[in-house]
Amino acid sequence: MVDNAANGHGSALGHSQATNRMQSFLIDSLMNVVSGLGTNRDKQISSVYGFTPINEQQLVAAYRSDWIARKVVTIPAEDQTREWRSWQADKNDITKLESEEKRLGLQEKTRQGEELARLYGGAALIIGDGVGDPAKQLDVERVKAGGLKYVHVVTMMELKAGVLDTDLSSEWFGGPKTYELSLQGATPVSVHPSRVVRFLGVQMPDWRIRNDPWGDSVLQAMDQQIKNSSLTEQAIAALVHEAKIDVVKIPGLMANIGTAEYEATLTTRIQLASILKGLLSTYVLDSEEDWERNATSFAGLPEILKLYLLLACGASDIPATRMLGQSAMGLNATGEGDLINYYDMIASRQKTRLGPRLSVLDEVLIRSALGARPPELHYNWNSLWQMSAAQKADIAVKKAAAYKTDVDAGLIEGPILRDARINQLIEDGFYPGFEQIVDDFVPLEEQDLDEEDEDVDEQFGRSKAAANENNPEDEPGATGTEDSRPMTLYVRRDVLNADEILAWARSQGVDGLYEVDDLHVTVAYSKTPVDWIKMGEGGWFSADPKGELVIPEGGPRVIEKFGRPGDEVLVLCFASDSLRWRNRQMRDEGASWDWPDYQPHVSFARLAEGQTVDLESIEPYRGVIRLGPEIFEEIDEGRPA
Repeated sequence: MVDNAANGHGSALGHSQATNRMQSFLIDSLMNVVSGLGTNRDKQISSVYGFTPINEQQLVAAYRSDWIARKVVTIPAEDQTREWRSWQADKNDITKLESEEKRLGLQEKTRQGEELARLYGGAALIIGDGVGDPAKQLDVERVKAGGLKYVHVVTMMELKAGVLDTDLSSEWFGGPKTYELSLQGATPVSVHPSRVVRFLGVQMPDWRIRNDPWGDSVLQAMDQQIKNSSLTEQAIAALVHEAKIDVVKIPGLMANIGTAEYEATLTTRIQLASILKGLLSTYVLDSEEDWERNATSFAGLPEILKLYLLLACGASDIPATRMLGQSAMGLNATGEGDLINYYDMIASRQKTRLGPRLSVLDEVLIRSALGARPPELHYNWNSLWQMSAAQKADIAVKKAAAYKTDVDAGLIEGPILRDARINQLIEDGFYPGFEQIVDDFVPLEEQDLDEEDEDVDEQFGRSKAAANENNPEDEPGATGTEDSRPMTLYVRRDVLNADEILAWARSQGVDGLYEVDDLHVTVAYSKTPVDWIKMGEGGWFSADPKGELVIPEGGPRVIEKFGRPGDEVLVLCFASDSLRWRNRQMRDEGASWDWPDYQPHVSFARLAEGQTVDLESIEPYRGVIRLGPEIFEEIDEGRPA
């Protein structure tokens, strides 16, 4: 408390009187006797809160006629379910769970439940397991495959709550012992609370306030803010019609207006003056008349409207960037921070409200989809923040670089790292249909080959006929120990669209171009003899039956000079994690590599002795590079890598 006597210093008597006066008010707040703050002379003491509930008809009218009210109801409900969730389980189980959710329309029905709850104050999903009496408690453990028959959405008006359960030992304490589903034209049905997934708009602090398990509409607490915004918008719109008013001053108007003849003459006079003004852009007046134009000023009105809209956004917990679709105000403001905070709030609601409400339904869903409940099965809510194409591409490049670093480090076994990388690409969804392509791909050694495929072993640099010649048992098609003897290894992929690359080189004024058949990419060049069979095959990268590999257009491309002075070639360097991984894989199996690092490239021109080239003047080829299957050969010392 603060005591301030009238003279500014106070006295013993004045202090005593002021103290007695203040003690007559049981107010735990700041008080000032001179100003009246906190005393019976304070106007704010008379301010009290009142509650006027909005009925169902008004809620529906607001939703259907006011865009702010509709967005307040729909936006959070849509955002909580928009990206849905990702099951973490065996791939086959995930497919079954997602199919079951799709069959039931669970994502859309959850959105409807949230939206109806926000509008009316409460809604629910009814779980149907096919039993004859929905009034019986749901036994989750007895649900078998296909046991979840339906999930229906109802509002709090259709699902009436019965007597509240006040038994402390009951798992339904604080909720109704039973519900009664009353649909128009149908007989009321009792529903056990174990079969009800309840959604609330605004939860009551105490269930005794309503004496039922439902909440308030989200529009209830912000009704005034919505109306203020709408009224301000309508008032500004009405002012537009009066943006310009013409005022004509006519002598003797009030003295003569009472006669019908004068009134008709006056009306005709004004009409003719307006017509002449429209035709000649000239207002014709009598010398004693006066005409002026009054324009309505709209200065400050946009700021007022924006203020009311921001108040509505604040009341709804929805940022203006999401509610109004406008950028944030201020220098260098993007609204990204507001959206991140909002999405964090939505994510929190998913974890603390929506997830627990769906828990019983999820247990039934899992058993209906899989027939049992794997203990390790769970799900994660997908992120609401969606990256742009540029951001996704940037992250993809960084992940690929991290993968290359792990491959080069050699700390993780190649097959393990490969499978992890495949899973990462599937989860990211970077390549459309990649998971199905990987599932459908059959390695060459597992394919059933007919007679037309008898020369397929030529990808290893040898035909079957050559293999048979080395067969010590002289049995056609048999494989002897001689076939796997260590040999030097040169692996290349021929460029299938070499003519396009050479055409590009000519357009850049490059001389000494290679022939079409000479363009290739070296994958391995091992002077150390190795077992070719252990090198495996690299066709899985493209999942192409022919083993071809496509380097997409774009990406980093650089023109470099390789070789020694007097024996230099121009090469097109490009990025390919597939080729880098393949080179590393064969080196892990014992293949040698005489250079510090592996850089995928295509040699396309040989420089004449003494010839100089300005590499910066050559614009790199940025189109698609199509590479054929891997070709295995022994090293020819006269042929460069």
